[in-house]
Amino acid sequence: MSIDLAVIGGAIVAILTFIGTLLFKAKKAGVDQQKAKEADSYEKHIQDIADAAGARPSGGVQSDPHNRDNQK
Repeated sequence: MSIDLAVIGGAIVAILTFIGTLLFKAKKAGVDQQKAKEADSYEKHIQDIADAAGARPSGGVQSDPHNRDNQK
């Protein structure tokens, strides 16, 4: 009788360990996915800054045809 309880107890521990391992791996995958998303966002932000730094001047407000102060 005690052998049966030991086998059942061992099986329960094994199942709980397996479930814990699955949950840990799922959480780690979610964290890794979030880090990759943040890295892509940061890379896009840096590219936007580089693009803005290399932009040509537009000529300012005075050359804007829609500027209400320049309309006659």
